[in-house]
Amino acid sequence: MSKTFMLPDDIIGITFFPFIIMRKSYFDEMPEGVKTMMINHEKIHVAQQKEMLVVFFYLWYFIEWAIRLLNRQPHAYRNISFEAECYAHQKNPEYLKTRKRWAFMDYL
Repeated sequence: MSKTFMLPDDIIGITFFPFIIMRKSYFDEMPEGVKTMMINHEKIHVAQQKEMLVVFFYLWYFIEWAIRLLNRQPHAYRNISFEAECYAHQKNPEYLKTRKRWAFMDYL
């Protein structure tokens, strides 16, 4: 029996090291430039997860999200340091070539 994994409607892509999972129905409709940007965003997450040994990435991600949410911070998800780094550099396809380790710390 095969398994089907459904992403919530507002999630187009997600990374589970070393895999990048994209919602095909949305992805196929996007212009090439947007596809490239989204894949770059997720590749930055791959680098983050690798340097944090995956498990610590998810632990940190959840704790930071919960703290921001509890502090009633608007857009708690977008303000997570990992996401802030990705959004800041997703349009730069060369970013991963020059990215310094632990770069997400600059977005805390």
